[in-house]
Amino acid sequence: MWITPPHSLKCQPISGQDSLTLTATGTLGFGTVVAGTTPALLSAQTNGSAPMFTATGDGGHVLTVTYLATASLTGPGTALTFTPSVYGDVSSGNQSGSTTVASGSTVHLTGSTGSAGNYYFWLGGALSAIPSSQTPGSYTGTFTLSVNY
Repeated sequence: MWITPPHSLKCQPISGQDSLTLTATGTLGFGTVVAGTTPALLSAQTNGSAPMFTATGDGGHVLTVTYLATASLTGPGTALTFTPSVYGDVSSGNQSGSTTVASGSTVHLTGSTGSAGNYYFWLGGALSAIPSSQTPGSYTGTFTLSVNY
């Protein structure tokens, strides 16, 4: 099972103001999952192909980050639950050193007022246990990360 924007679990950037943008790139892939098992957690810190969100806005400002605790993946069988783990850092090159970003928490854009600033997020997570009776097929859903000044 793959979580690939825009094919399966969609990373939909939403921004609260026109001067704030959020772009998403990358792929989160679970590969083939087997019924009757619990798929491995895909780490946002160590998975080199983890989707990355880049928030760009007025430097130095505080952003509030929100997302739902779970996302539902639907397909030909019982819906599956995806539990996201979001990590972030002020440097796009510091994925492995990034820290957990809980929904409702705040982060600071790089730079100072009057200049552009950035903050980077990586998405990982886990699927719920796959029942042994799970119908094979493609399962899709939506994950939304929101940032606001």
